[in-house]
Amino acid sequence: MANITDAFLPENGINLDDLVGIFAGTTDPTVVPEAAPIGSLFIRSNGQLYQKIGANDTQWMVFS
Repeated sequence: MANITDAFLPENGINLDDLVGIFAGTTDPTVVPEAAPIGSLFIRSNGQLYQKIGANDTQWMVFS
């Protein structure tokens, strides 16, 4: 299962002052576009955790 605290490490570019969101769903956001601000988190129903890393809606990095 994903470790959500990894997404909040300074080297991963997210902090609580950012205008970001936390989203959840069953699809892979790197394949099915998920619109969100850069730095947002996406928790997939299979336990994978993604962070939005680019402006394109499929630019998500998986943490698990």
